[in-house]
Amino acid sequence: MTETKLKEIAKRLDIDETKAHTLLGAPGPEIRNLAAEINADAIVIGSHGHSGWKILLGSTAIKVLHGATCDVLTVHVGEA
Repeated sequence: MTETKLKEIAKRLDIDETKAHTLLGAPGPEIRNLAAEINADAIVIGSHGHSGWKILLGSTAIKVLHGATCDVLTVHVGEA
């Protein structure tokens, strides 16, 4: 179901479905591993943050940032 929904979104945004990925596992390491596997130039991740460092980045964004082999851009998406 998730893959189907992602394919629908990709099609609507005119994104090649081979460039849309679903992953299973801990988000931070999985995102970093995929970025390295596909030789990504950058990772763009939404963040809403709550407290401490999480105000700035959010816990998943922090986990993606640490160990990433490319640039990481966080985009504030508001409260969850």
